[in-house]
Amino acid sequence: MIWLCGKKKTRPPPSASSTASSETRTASSEARMHAYCRDDVPAEVVAAERETLTLITRNEGKPEAALEKIVEGRIGGFFKDVALLDQPYAKDDKQSVSQFIGSASVIAFAQVEIG
Repeated sequence: MIWLCGKKKTRPPPSASSTASSETRTASSEARMHAYCRDDVPAEVVAAERETLTLITRNEGKPEAALEKIVEGRIGGFFKDVALLDQPYAKDDKQSVSQFIGSASVIAFAQVEIG
């Protein structure tokens, strides 16, 4: 659920979004974590994901010269999973949420998990 308002993009107040908290997260909860934008994902979570993706890419036998570029692409995919503005728009997956809302701003958003 997303509430939109206004003409410019601004961050919603912390109480209105489900951004990362200061509590310790496990790997399974990180996969479900949602942030408003890339900047709201904690640096330690991004660093851990980058380390994991680097290891996976090396184990796949990818060339060292291309390793950094491959990992950066996979980090982009990670942000599509956890950052609201980077996620694909539900009705047109060729557009991100950010592209869809254009100049509107997100006032609040809620994550709903069923099951």
